[in-house]
Amino acid sequence: QKAHAAAMAVSGGCPLDSAITSMRNQADEPSCSHTGTYGITDTITLPSGTVTLSADLSAFGVGHDITIQGAGMTSTIIDANGHYGFNGADIGAAVSLKNFKIVNATNRAVNVTGGNTSISLDRVEVADSDAGVYLSTVQVSVTNCNIHDNHATDSTQNGGLYSELQAIN
Repeated sequence: QKAHAAAMAVSGGCPLDSAITSMRNQADEPSCSHTGTYGITDTITLPSGTVTLSADLSAFGVGHDITIQGAGMTSTIIDANGHYGFNGADIGAAVSLKNFKIVNATNRAVNVTGGNTSISLDRVEVADSDAGVYLSTVQVSVTNCNIHDNHATDSTQNGGLYSELQAIN
């Protein structure tokens, strides 16, 4: 049986939050359109330049893998603009974040928790956020990343990279 996969590009008409919601619900949000068939391994492509958030990002979907891919750490910048960054709980799938920089997030730029979930950060820079990367009871792989100049605002946050109960590969 062939695995289904959809691809969606973030553009002026399809903001990142709507693309994540589309993938989670496996149905296009207004102004977003996908190629392929929604399935178990979907990809969101980010353009070169700065993507500025106007709201907190939606949570990842449950039960199917997702990749969010930029054009490079110095080419694609996500300015969280004081909003929450990437998040998900008990996803039960693989999340892959690749080739971008995220800055100015409030309460964690990347926050993934819950069993039976894996996250891969590959060539991702996390900077200038209220907290960096928080991962709890997930399988973690971090490759060629730069996590710096983040700060904890209270005892429940981390300033850099925090992984609870799992080794970081």
